[in-house]
Amino acid sequence: MILDKFSMNFPFLLILPLLFINVEADGDRLDTPENIKNFHLIVGFSLTLIILGWFGCIYVFYRIYKQWLLSKKRLAMIYRLPFYSACSDFLINFNFFTNMIHTAIYARVWDDAPCKVIGALNWAFLTINLCFYAVIAVITYLRVCREIYFHYGKYDYKLWVYVLTGSAALQVLNLQNNGKRDYWCAAKSVY
Repeated sequence: MILDKFSMNFPFLLILPLLFINVEADGDRLDTPENIKNFHLIVGFSLTLIILGWFGCIYVFYRIYKQWLLSKKRLAMIYRLPFYSACSDFLINFNFFTNMIHTAIYARVWDDAPCKVIGALNWAFLTINLCFYAVIAVITYLRVCREIYFHYGKYDYKLWVYVLTGSAALQVLNLQNNGKRDYWCAAKSVY
């Protein structure tokens, strides 16, 4: 009874014991006896931060939903921006969770083809997030410091056109660099 209630409140804790199963290591595996501490540290810390990130996103979704119910109309931009930020963070966390759970279970990184796709998605979600913040920073600067106002109307697509254009440009620049790293799939380092 207590275990059921505990696992319902903290489902991510059911995943963490997978990290401490000591299995026979072969050449490809990351959980060799020489590397077992690093493996547990990196994978456990990554999964914990992903789960905490999801809690933050779910909290923002809940608060925005409650505000939407209270207002009974379209949300103002002051509420939509945290929602958009939480959506992009949720995508980043979901992609990285997919990436890390494979490493946690199989003690090796994805094969080359899926790894390139996961790395490209990781880079895409990160650049969308960064471009979103850059566009918001420029718009805020123009509004506060220069008193230049942008009227988006009731559609936010004008905001997202800038974000997706910047992200697509960065994605094209990094397309050939996606692949395996030591513990996950991401953009390869050139150094």
